[in-house]
Amino acid sequence: MVIFMKKSIGIFCLILLLIAPTTATTLYVDGGGGEGVYTTIKDAIDAAAEGDTIFVRAGTYPAFSDLTIPNLTLTGEGSDIVIVDGNGANLEIKGSGTTLEGLTILKASVLSVYGHDCIIRDCVFDGMTASTTMIIYAPNCMFANNSVLNLSSGTHTAINVKGASPRIVNNTFVNIPGANGALFIRKEAANATIEDNIFENGTCTYTLNLHYATGCTIANNTFKDNTGDAIRIWKAEATNNTITRNTFTRNGGIIYWREAGDNNQIFLNTFTDNKGAFTIHTGTTAPTLTHWNSTAPITYTYNSTTHTGYLGNFWSAHTGDDENNDGVIDTPYVLPDGLGTDHAPLNATHDAYVPVALPEPKTRYVDDDGGEGVYTTISDAVSASNAGDTIVVKDGAYTENVLVDKHLVIVTENGAGTVTVTAASADKPVFGVFTDDVTLEGFTVRGLGDELDKCTAQEYDCPPGSREPAGICLKDTSNCIIRRNNCSGCHKGIHLGGSATNNTIEENYCHENTRRGLSIRDTAHKNLIVKNTCENNGEAEICIKDAAKGNTIWANAFLGPVEIKTANTYHSPEEVTYTYRGGECTGYVGNYYTGYTGTDADTNGIGDTPMSFGAYKDEYPMMGEWQNGVISAPAPELTTITLDPATTSLTVGDGRQFTATAYDQYGEEIAGTEFTWTSSDTAVATVNATGYVEALTAGTATITAASGEVGGTAEVTVSLAPAELTTITLIPATAGMTAGDGQQFTATAYDQYGEEIAETAFTWTSSDTAVATVNATGYVEAVAAGTATITATSGEVSGTAEVTVSAAPSPEFTVLTLKKGWNFVSVPRTLAPGNDTVALFENVDCAGHSIFGYDGTEGWEVLKSDAPVKPLDGVWIYSNTTATVALTFDSLKPTTAPTKALVPGWNAIGFSDVSPAPAKDALASVKDAWAILIGLDAEEQAYAPSIINSGSGSHSDERDLNPGEGYWVFMRTGGTLAAISI
Repeated sequence: MVIFMKKSIGIFCLILLLIAPTTATTLYVDGGGGEGVYTTIKDAIDAAAEGDTIFVRAGTYPAFSDLTIPNLTLTGEGSDIVIVDGNGANLEIKGSGTTLEGLTILKASVLSVYGHDCIIRDCVFDGMTASTTMIIYAPNCMFANNSVLNLSSGTHTAINVKGASPRIVNNTFVNIPGANGALFIRKEAANATIEDNIFENGTCTYTLNLHYATGCTIANNTFKDNTGDAIRIWKAEATNNTITRNTFTRNGGIIYWREAGDNNQIFLNTFTDNKGAFTIHTGTTAPTLTHWNSTAPITYTYNSTTHTGYLGNFWSAHTGDDENNDGVIDTPYVLPDGLGTDHAPLNATHDAYVPVALPEPKTRYVDDDGGEGVYTTISDAVSASNAGDTIVVKDGAYTENVLVDKHLVIVTENGAGTVTVTAASADKPVFGVFTDDVTLEGFTVRGLGDELDKCTAQEYDCPPGSREPAGICLKDTSNCIIRRNNCSGCHKGIHLGGSATNNTIEENYCHENTRRGLSIRDTAHKNLIVKNTCENNGEAEICIKDAAKGNTIWANAFLGPVEIKTANTYHSPEEVTYTYRGGECTGYVGNYYTGYTGTDADTNGIGDTPMSFGAYKDEYPMMGEWQNGVISAPAPELTTITLDPATTSLTVGDGRQFTATAYDQYGEEIAGTEFTWTSSDTAVATVNATGYVEALTAGTATITAASGEVGGTAEVTVSLAPAELTTITLIPATAGMTAGDGQQFTATAYDQYGEEIAETAFTWTSSDTAVATVNATGYVEAVAAGTATITATSGEVSGTAEVTVSAAPSPEFTVLTLKKGWNFVSVPRTLAPGNDTVALFENVDCAGHSIFGYDGTEGWEVLKSDAPVKPLDGVWIYSNTTATVALTFDSLKPTTAPTKALVPGWNAIGFSDVSPAPAKDALASVKDAWAILIGLDAEEQAYAPSIINSGSGSHSDERDLNPGEGYWVFMRTGGTLAAISI
């Protein structure tokens, strides 16, 4: 409701004058009664205000009403001594910022949380009876330190989470039955945190469900003695979840994959004595990539010794040697059914590996000239650095191959023009990046040419198959940033390979490489390739093939051939604002190709047809290169010449100056163009070098102004004597119209020879503007019943037409029209059964907003789909677009007019007729009781000027109320409003 409240300053200032602010207080509840306390929780809630605290003393209490007040805290003296007998009731938390703590909720049906930023903690939920016992709809809610136990045997889900970024922490789930599990994390609950919980003795099919969920952290939980699978990962969108430091013991299964997504990380977990292990749903395949060990080295202590390395999981069924005593078994553990490999299986349970805090990040400097406290090579600085450090390279020339194997930021002090790194060996990348979260920015990178097609130096410590003599090579990395580098003289400028994902390759210049500028190979996916320039590379400016898919490539300049064989997104992921030819444009932006031959008819800098071949399709190719939000435009070319005037009539002996204007392909004038002037018939008219035409004899001639191959023409008609205006005729000569209609009339002027006189200017008038009006172009609008004469005049000559206007029939009001934004609406008559509830708005796109009603006593209420819609009721509804809602009235009209009870203060009402009526008539039944009436201008999203009882001018109560609109009315006293139409 914030949108329209901000625009309704007048009414809400009035309300603020009537309502004084209150101070937060603490209300006490005690079943034994006493001075100043409430005997039921419900009574305390009914008396509470925003920000209050309700403290409940020991005892057993009946179920309380819904918590709708924001920032209310309901605190029990302790869950062991404060019992709420739910008795099958539905409990709802609607107020944002609500805290519920220290209670036992016994045998309630379901607890639903609609308010955001709510906290539920230190509670016991015992014997809940609904199929889903708790539903969290709102974002940023916490469920902590609670116990959930003894649910109904038919329960499908204990907690169903649909709000973003929830925290489910330190809870106990015991004896949970049902099909869907103890905890169901939905798509909407992205970035959930599930930590330090115990899931025990559950008989559900799946204990924890990740359904479409992304970015979740499942850590330090215990899953034990559950009959079903501990975790189900369901749907291809369930990606980028982290499952770490959990204990899985004696469960029916560990993790069940059903059409699961990639890039989930499962490491530092303990798997012991489980009856089943990992299962893939019948008919589906394993995800392409699951990380079974940490994706970056971890510093840890094991057996009192500190180590750094990758850590996997502890598998009670997998044993082997650990020759270096680092706690990692030397033999990888291969999971079944293609689920992947744990390359670093643990020799003990995960709690034996204690993480060691890394030193505070440092900034290290490199200078080829040496100096105190600096390194002379980038490689030395990398070796000396810890993960998270920054390396700043000073101006100079460096000859080395740099292996980056830890999370670092490596940048130049003054940009790519000042630091050159040349390969020391041609069979290694100049920069080899083989770990995550690396930033490499601002280098000039130079190779030694195409001496080898593949690297062969086995001593180069990089993953098998990754050796590419590229300027910059990334393999199996994620979240790296390669920006503003200049790469040339290499086998490839920049190469992404393996399972590289979520990397950003931005604003690099790849040129004069022996094969390719950019190379995206293997299964590289979800990478962003943006604003790079590639030119003069040996085979292709960019190569994307193998199974490299799902990457986003846009705003790049490919100034030569491309080799693309897989489907990716070849344009901006969303519309962007950019500048083209000095104007601002908004739309999707692809890439620029010198090989693109399409046109740009609408001159927005984007080609009219895609750049496509095979699986590759760039639907929004740029017409020029991208530079800092500007698409460069091709040079202007002369395409059109126009003459002014384009046609003219002259009398023998007269002369006239013609002008020529040259335009480019964008429709812009080209100043300073020189023209050659010619006449098609010099016996009729001649033209000189400046465009001055002289009429010689009767006839016609074409005057041409040319520049190069482009010409423009004008037609000249020469007559013996000047034409004189004698007659004006109007079409139509007579017309019948209906009030409210409009019709274009045309006037034609004729000379004494009966020839039309073109370009005559007319003055239009109406004999009776109360019947019909006419504008300066001859467009007539019918106003009211009657007759009027329409006249077109030029000088002393006039022509007329007769217009007969009939009264317009009164249309039946059957459709509500909703504007984009908030609308305040009502129905003018009783609706037909089946079409008389809030469900009639079901096709309106409310953009997630609720539909509201307002009761003068109870205040705002969310209207559910089965709530009735009646005459005299005002309804608030948000529409994401302009929309219409058809109304069907009850054919059996009521015998008496509908009524509505109004209370002192503000009430929401509707207008009760299908035709407009003055406010004083519509409110005649409460004539002396109402004071102020205010409607909403939905088009402007602002309140209309108020109507005041017995007011005058713009506030007059003679102003009409309109069918379909809702109104606020302020009542001095209570009263009964009766409809003025049934």
